[in-house]
Amino acid sequence: MTPRPARAAAVLAAAALLAGCAAAPAESAPGLDDVALERAERAEERLAVLLEAHAGYLRGRWPGIEVPDAGPPEWLDATSWPSAYAACLSVRTAVPVVPDGATGSVTLGRPTSDEETRVLERAIYVCESILPPPSIARGTPGPIETAWRQRAVEVDLPRCLLRQGVPPGTVDDPFARVRSDPAALARAEALCPDPLQALEGIPPAGRR
Repeated sequence: MTPRPARAAAVLAAAALLAGCAAAPAESAPGLDDVALERAERAEERLAVLLEAHAGYLRGRWPGIEVPDAGPPEWLDATSWPSAYAACLSVRTAVPVVPDGATGSVTLGRPTSDEETRVLERAIYVCESILPPPSIARGTPGPIETAWRQRAVEVDLPRCLLRQGVPPGTVDDPFARVRSDPAALARAEALCPDPLQALEGIPPAGRR
């Protein structure tokens, strides 16, 4: 038989353990700030790979070239990036640079000498590090963003629709039950907007 003092100590230890479990805060669902942080980290990893490859190219093509320190990067969306990137290149090279905001691209003139080519290619490296192409910021969603998307679509949006008296449809079309009623559909979309639209404003490369 367990001595009474030892049994009492065991009961107290178990009670303390249960109390600790009850007091432990539940893991909170990821928010948009968490998504933005994950996007930034993943984008910077992809940028580091790009710059490392570009620096290797410069050193191989132009022995003795000084490859400057990178960044810090400023992430712009596809609309803002061309003019900013063109301005960055224009102050570092004599080669004509023409931005095209409609296509999100930049057109470069043709260098007239090896020296112009060397200066241009070094300028491209510098401006890539300062103003990375928006395509570098876009990639497959990370685990945090994936979890946020899943909760937003499968939990938050259906709950919002139910609060408005709208039976949720499918994951692919949450508004399927009111799709045939334009007035009901407009009301549902206004009161419970598609949560994925919020991701369009999340940097990097989101609209600011």
